Amino acid sequence: MVWPFTFFQGTRSSHNSAENPIAELQRKAAEYERNIGELVAENYQLQHRAADCERKIGEVGAENCKLQRKAGDYERKVKELQAENYKLQRRAADCERKIGELGAENCKLQRKDAERKEQMQLQTTRFAAELKAIRNKDFVNIPNLSDAAVQGNWRTLCFSVRQFVSIHLPESLDLSTIEALAGSEAFSWLPNASKTLQAPLFCPILLESWVWHFLCIRIFDPSSTYWAGEEGKTWAILCGGFRDRLSDSGRSHPSASTIAEFHDWRVRSAHFVSKLDKRNPDNMVKAETTNLLKLLEAVTNDREGTGDMYRDAHGIIRQATELDQFFRLARADFHVFITRVKLPLVHPPNLGFQFDPETMERAKVIPVAGQHAGAAVVDLAISPGLIKAGNCDGSNYHHERVLVKLQALCDLQPTLRFLEERRMSVEEGGRH
Repeated sequence: MVWPFTFFQGTRSSHNSAENPIAELQRKAAEYERNIGELVAENYQLQHRAADCERKIGEVGAENCKLQRKAGDYERKVKELQAENYKLQRRAADCERKIGELGAENCKLQRKDAERKEQMQLQTTRFAAELKAIRNKDFVNIPNLSDAAVQGNWRTLCFSVRQFVSIHLPESLDLSTIEALAGSEAFSWLPNASKTLQAPLFCPILLESWVWHFLCIRIFDPSSTYWAGEEGKTWAILCGGFRDRLSDSGRSHPSASTIAEFHDWRVRSAHFVSKLDKRNPDNMVKAETTNLLKLLEAVTNDREGTGDMYRDAHGIIRQATELDQFFRLARADFHVFITRVKLPLVHPPNLGFQFDPETMERAKVIPVAGQHAGAAVVDLAISPGLIKAGNCDGSNYHHERVLVKLQALCDLQPTLRFLEERRMSVEEGGRH
């Protein structure tokens, strides 16, 4: 601005004011006018600039309105985008859930596919084995069980017989039943049959032995007719004759190949003979169940048996027939024995032979003085034993294994004397 400059000039000229005050005032007035003119010009410029600023402010305001409208549009679009984004998030969540479900379904399908592939592999293996059998012209389906499986099935049968006797047969017999049984053929071999049947300790054992003898005669005997009827019986007798010729001690010992060929013929012939019997296997099991209940009628007074008794007896016969059919059709040679491995010369076959610890075990009834682990005579064979010769592949028939030992009752007379003496001592003690 020109004011400071004018001020200093006025200050300097003040020294000369006394000399020419009017000129000084005129000069100052001229300066003031000049300054006023400058200020007016500057004011005009400022007004012009202010007008420009107002115009620009108006333009800015209009622009601001436009921006506000755009901002409103943007906010509306943002809200729309947020709503759309929310919808997309929900759709994404649904897609993730569906992806998870599809993944689980895919896992199931993969497992099923793996199972189908495994089944196809098993079927391929089985078909290959069947094709190999067909090519070898071997049309016989020979069963095979491990020794442990056979022993397990036999233990199951033993348990079923023992449970049947325990549940359905009496623990002791009345006098009339004892007298009837003692005079019957079933117990004619038993020394002091009446006294033995009266002993509650021996009654369940004798009844269990009775059931087992029925199974041995009707089921496990090679010449039994339940299997393949009369044709099966005839074939079993013929096969037994060949077996006796092979084991004849007077002849030279047959070679392993000869024995293997005999058993191969035995197995194949047994399969073909079994196909000759057109009877229903279920009817055969029912018939033998009825025969067992008829046998036990003397102690149960029930020829047909109750529902539970018939069901349990039917289960015993079914288990026994399944085992017997496996023994008949397997390549290994199974032998069920109720006496000893070699038949004794005495009669009846389940009494009077020597105890063999390798093939028999004593039934633990009661400890009696005089019992010993050495040589003894078997008074009663309770349950049979089982011997296996050979392998499932038709080899090694010279090697025999005792899978199940015969349950033998020894020292019957000392036990009866011990029980009688104990009974008498109890009665004498009661009188005193």
